[in-house]
Amino acid sequence: MKYFIRVLFFLFFLFFYENVFSFDKIAIVNINNVFNNLSKFYGIEKILNKEFNQRAISLQEQELKLQYKINTFQRNKLTMQPNMIKKIEKEINDEHNNFLLKAKNFEKDNKNRQLEERNKILIKIKDIVSEIATIQGYNLIIDSSIVIYSNKIKNITNEVLKQIK
Repeated sequence: MKYFIRVLFFLFFLFFYENVFSFDKIAIVNINNVFNNLSKFYGIEKILNKEFNQRAISLQEQELKLQYKINTFQRNKLTMQPNMIKKIEKEINDEHNNFLLKAKNFEKDNKNRQLEERNKILIKIKDIVSEIATIQGYNLIIDSSIVIYSNKIKNITNEVLKQIK
């Protein structure tokens, strides 16, 4: 009976051997390199600069005006009446809070927009890599930044870059 179970296990192992050890076609790809090339190809920096440039300039101007107002107040503070000092301090404080709110919203919007564009690019990279994997029959493709050592593993970064253009 033991002999029969061993033979059965051996046959089972041989039958499913290919499926058990199916990671024989492995490749690596440098996602960072591909990402940088895709973002240059689509001009993401230019698009984002165009969208947020006016707001950034407006914030810089507001900051300069606020700084000028603070400096002027500091110079003239000794000659002012106490009620005038309180009034100007309140104005400066309100303007400063308004500026901080606008700056925070700007940063949030800019970050969200960058993440949106980044995700679009990563989806395109994933589609290109999946297409190459399907065509060439790869079972596993790994980002090269994760791999510590590779021997005889194909690097498909150049093939992905060719697909971009």
